Amino acid sequence: MARISRVAAAALMVAVLVPSAIAGTASATPPTDQKIETIGSEGTRTVPAYDEGRLVQVFEANFWASAGERRYISSNVLAKQGTGTSDPLLMAQTSIICAGTGSQQVGANMNVQRGQSITLNPRFVFISQNSGNVSCKLYAAGRRPDPTGSPASSNTWFVDYGSYLAVSAPMPSWTRTFDTSSLTSKRLDDPGDNWTPIDKTFTIASGVTQFDLISDHKVTVCSSSGGSEDSTTNGPLCTGDVVVPGGDSVVSLTVRVRQKTAGGAWCGGPQTLVDGKTYLVTREIHHRMLFSKGVVTVDPDCAPVFTVTANIKLESGVATVVHAPNETTLVTS
Repeated sequence: MARISRVAAAALMVAVLVPSAIAGTASATPPTDQKIETIGSEGTRTVPAYDEGRLVQVFEANFWASAGERRYISSNVLAKQGTGTSDPLLMAQTSIICAGTGSQQVGANMNVQRGQSITLNPRFVFISQNSGNVSCKLYAAGRRPDPTGSPASSNTWFVDYGSYLAVSAPMPSWTRTFDTSSLTSKRLDDPGDNWTPIDKTFTIASGVTQFDLISDHKVTVCSSSGGSEDSTTNGPLCTGDVVVPGGDSVVSLTVRVRQKTAGGAWCGGPQTLVDGKTYLVTREIHHRMLFSKGVVTVDPDCAPVFTVTANIKLESGVATVVHAPNETTLVTS
């Protein structure tokens, strides 16, 4: 595999890594205030799902950060499975690990079907623990959730044209990733069941007119017991009669933000960033990432204090798990 060149990003500079052969055809465009750097003409990166546990380094961005400095680390990974795999689907796994002044990481994964593509957007706000050099690396790996046929070595997926890893310029101290470590994953059993894993109040700086709010989630349909456990559960949450082989579900996501007065009362109406957007979670997909991003407008007649809520509802179909470790909500400038 070709060695990926490094980006030496000085302080106050942003670095975006994009395969040069497709820099003009990305399906998702990096923010306009970011600098695009090429990484070579080969474009794609092959990920051997048949070799479970093997990590493939796809991108690396290096920069210098001061103590307490915050940067928005984002990515767009176009995961594609070719038509020549023996398995009908593979799991595409991605993670970003930033280290050097304290280690932080985030991940995202989902099944991709033969001949199809999916998009994964792991992202978070990195806070430097002290001054020094930081290296952020995006890794990819794969699994075979439904092994069939041979040869096993045919089961690879690849990071396609248009993928990137981005590191923003330093951001204000009010930007953040909300702490969700106290959450425990929850199973939604019947249509109408819902959960609000995100209900957070936060303050931004005075004078800010707008900001971005990102809220990402992961769900698993109970078409089998596999994949329904995580670090917050004591075994699988899909068990017994709730498991419906071949079952599908439809879930919806609603994300709202509302501003407050200095005394804590509501001020103005809510801003709905995601209004009940629905997602089909089939047996083949099994795990589904729900990525969302919106712009919040600040009312200068209210205090710079906001409450954000993110609600996931089972609209129809079989029981579905909402995974607490994958709850990621960010406030960025």
